Amino acid sequence: MPVLLGVSMLPTRWLRRLCVLGLPILLLLLLALPVIGTEKNGAIRWITLGGSLVQPSEFLKPMLVVVTAWVLATRFEDPSVPALKGSAILAALAMGLLIIQPDFGQTALVGIIWFVQACLAGLPVPVIGGLAVSGVGLAVSAYLLMPHVRDRVQEWVLGVGDNFQADQATKAFQAGGLLGAGPSEGGSNSRCRRRTRTTSSRSLAKSSA
Repeated sequence: MPVLLGVSMLPTRWLRRLCVLGLPILLLLLLALPVIGTEKNGAIRWITLGGSLVQPSEFLKPMLVVVTAWVLATRFEDPSVPALKGSAILAALAMGLLIIQPDFGQTALVGIIWFVQACLAGLPVPVIGGLAVSGVGLAVSAYLLMPHVRDRVQEWVLGVGDNFQADQATKAFQAGGLLGAGPSEGGSNSRCRRRTRTTSSRSLAKSSA
């Protein structure tokens, strides 16, 4: 949390510099994951640091968004700059390294974010149509040909199989309500605290008796 707050308060220029310097480092870490990474559930997405698992792709995503947005913005200052091609190369490189892990969800997310950015930056309409059709085709192919992708889609969309994460997210929204209830004040957490206090009271009563 302190890191998140500190980064959010950085001036735009320093934030851009941080992302420009950090992005190559994170790309190199993704490239080295097959050698230095830790395997979990059949995927190599994490690095063990001090006994904790760190996922470089989680830091890569925001930095990639900032860098590609900056590259695309240069197109408006100097139309001769190949901003679309440069940002596409960065996004494709990140997607290629993510697919090796394999992490299809993160790969699709990076591709969608770049596609929206490029559309806002003036991507030609024929290219937009071609990329959209290609993206849908790749998604359908992954669903039909890759059991792992098919299982994940069915878990999230149809509620089939192990949907623990979706269930927990739904319970959190239900407990907190539309506007939230404040830190640690959700319904589920309150019920948990009440059960804990009741159990503790009963234990104290038995001890006194």
